Amino acid sequence: MEISADATISPESGVAQDFTDPVEYIVTAENGDEQIWVVTVTQVVYSENDLIPSVTKLIGNYPNPFNPETTIEFSIQNDSKIELTIFNIKGQNIKTLVHNVLSKGYHSLTWSGVDEFGKPVSSGIYYYQLKVNGTNEAVKKCLLLK
Repeated sequence: MEISADATISPESGVAQDFTDPVEYIVTAENGDEQIWVVTVTQVVYSENDLIPSVTKLIGNYPNPFNPETTIEFSIQNDSKIELTIFNIKGQNIKTLVHNVLSKGYHSLTWSGVDEFGKPVSSGIYYYQLKVNGTNEAVKKCLLLK
């Protein structure tokens, strides 16, 4: 993928650029500063510990609003029994995305806007809940627009 010199790349955009190739990139500051920096990335260094989250967290979903599907991201600090469930505004269980032991790390699951029987659900607000070892960690909402 080519990124132009005047492009803006936001983490929320879903656009990814591999800056690990030893190539020069022109970067313009977000504050409008006209100074141009030339960056050459020759090596990316990280340790295995960088890949292990320091907290268990329901990060969120994207896109939101969504159609036809959304990706839900979460991190778990230790190997744990995870349950990620979708509910409607009445509190009724719509779909369980995972109910299994997962390894520590960053995870993402996709919900395609269907219930447990594969039937498409209607437009509206839905909630997704992360439980870790049977304990509620967090609940967030998403919006399905058709």
